[in-house]
Amino acid sequence: MLHTYTQHKNARLTPLRRREMVERVLRKELSQEQAASEYKVHRNTVAKWIKDHQEQGNWLCLDKKSTPEKHRFTSGIKYIEKLSAKIRRKVERKRMLYNREHLGELVHIDTKKMPWLKGETAADGKEYLYVAIDDCSRWAYAAVMPDKTDESAAAFLDEVLTISPVPIQAIMTDNGREYKGKLDRGHAFECLLDAEHIKHIYTRVKRPQTNGKAERMIRTIIMWHKSIKFRSREERSYALTDFISWYNTQKAHSSLKNQTPFDFMVDHYQNCTNCTQRLGN
Repeated sequence: MLHTYTQHKNARLTPLRRREMVERVLRKELSQEQAASEYKVHRNTVAKWIKDHQEQGNWLCLDKKSTPEKHRFTSGIKYIEKLSAKIRRKVERKRMLYNREHLGELVHIDTKKMPWLKGETAADGKEYLYVAIDDCSRWAYAAVMPDKTDESAAAFLDEVLTISPVPIQAIMTDNGREYKGKLDRGHAFECLLDAEHIKHIYTRVKRPQTNGKAERMIRTIIMWHKSIKFRSREERSYALTDFISWYNTQKAHSSLKNQTPFDFMVDHYQNCTNCTQRLGN
């Protein structure tokens, strides 16, 4: 019975030349050592092909699969694991692109150190950009705070709650110290969330893309910042307020079918029974 496997690409001899060699050895025209020397193969290879012919009738002396069964099994498992990981990444990306259905259902908050203005040095100290963006409507708010502490994060959140046109049910942040702490130790940000009965959701560790909407909002603001030469930090803060107003009321968003966040919120409120009932109470 002939093997069903094909000859590998680096084979020393063609199948017919192998058959010729085996037949000559079996007719005792050549010894195995002489055949190995004449046909330029190792004598162990000659013995293997003769054994294949005698046991299996492999007249063409084709190569069997050289990969051990155990190795093929292990490789198959690794391939499945690799494929599964790829699928999980795709599912995660789709999950991150998923938009919440209702206004205020989830607001993303994040922080970024502001670039120094021209002429500033480390001696001038740092300022931090805080951003908040509604997952459903893309309504956004941003402010510059003097540091990256739980007190500044709480002050920013208080501004967001005051200015937000809709009640907020949940906040998503990363695991930074300004956002994550213990209530019994008086962590200002956590205490404010607790007092307002707002659920706190944390991003996965070392996975900032989980909070992708806030990350993209920060990138948008930083790009805007680079396009303008501010003369002072005060001027920058005032300009940021104008930019956020433009972002919410004039900038069309493709993710909102070319509506502004403000227009989307109005239409959504009028057509979503859940939001109408919840916001009307």
